[in-house]
Amino acid sequence: MYCSNERKIEIIFNIDENTQHLPKLGDQRYKYSQVHKKQGFLRYYSAGVHVQPTELFRRQLVRETDAPMFRTPLVLSLSVDSKIQPDNQTVFKTSRRVYIPFGINVQSIRLDGMSYNSFPLATDYDHIKIDQCTIDLNLKQAKITGIVSVEFSIEETDYDKFKYFQERVVPLNAHIAKIMNRPELNLYENSYITNEVFKMMTTIMKNFDLLHSSNYELNRPLRERLANLLIDADVASIGPNNNILLTESTEADINRKKKQPYAMGLYEYKGAFFKDRQEFESSMKYAEMMDQTEDEIIASKKRDNRYEYMMVFLDENQRIHEITEQEINDAEDVIYAMTESERDEYELLRTMDTEQGKAARLELARTAKLRWKVANGRV
Repeated sequence: MYCSNERKIEIIFNIDENTQHLPKLGDQRYKYSQVHKKQGFLRYYSAGVHVQPTELFRRQLVRETDAPMFRTPLVLSLSVDSKIQPDNQTVFKTSRRVYIPFGINVQSIRLDGMSYNSFPLATDYDHIKIDQCTIDLNLKQAKITGIVSVEFSIEETDYDKFKYFQERVVPLNAHIAKIMNRPELNLYENSYITNEVFKMMTTIMKNFDLLHSSNYELNRPLRERLANLLIDADVASIGPNNNILLTESTEADINRKKKQPYAMGLYEYKGAFFKDRQEFESSMKYAEMMDQTEDEIIASKKRDNRYEYMMVFLDENQRIHEITEQEINDAEDVIYAMTESERDEYELLRTMDTEQGKAARLELARTAKLRWKVANGRV
């Protein structure tokens, strides 16, 4: 019996890795107590089946050096008899069960009468309540039937894809920032170490598909922005071998770059900077659909430009001197004068529609304004 807020889902997986251990699942010594075996088929129920992303499976077994390194995106774990001793190569054990993992790929998904051939990258597989799983030992396939909530979606937006990427990269970046903040660590005092850092940065750019990329047309605007960002306070020129040479800037060059950090490599329209002309045209079409005026879109984009300049191009010490009086008195822009922890708390309090929450936000804003006044000689 299904509730009105639940939907049936049917998934067929191809079992592509570790298949040599499939026969063990039906072997009398290994067979899980709740498995039904019949003519080349094994039927599991919810307690003996678990699906998870391969990266999560690897993290859980990080200490097991002999654990299988699956190349498939997903891992299907099927329980075996609890008396089997785990060897951490074929058979593994958690606090609740003993199991054999298999590398799997999605063949098809059936939901709401529609067919799909993949899940979104950010899918939480724990949201799929498995009823049963039928293993075809001959075809090496697993058919799972279960239920999902009405909120569960197979559709994937560009934002969903970016969120998946962001959740995995941001913690790494935070870890690097902690390491680089150690005062005794200076990677640029020794030429050998600097060369090694260069190799590491080259690898990172390759992983981001920015070097020797098949997407060179698509990522050109990003590469141009990165190149200009790396030039920083220097003046760039082209050397005899078509290489870039950097020389020290004059004060006028530095001031010009501070005032127009987006001017190079971006598409400008009425003082607002867009990634390229395509983004500008898309923004204008969106404005038309949403009954917004061109001036409203331009004003919104200028605000985004300003936010990126303040939060990306400047550190806290630089930012406090760039904040205008209008910004420090604005309920949104006052965050420019806050520390990272204050900004996080300020945004969290925004979700609390209570007098206490409003009072706490006002106190944070007052602290930020005082910091701005002190830094700019207004006290």
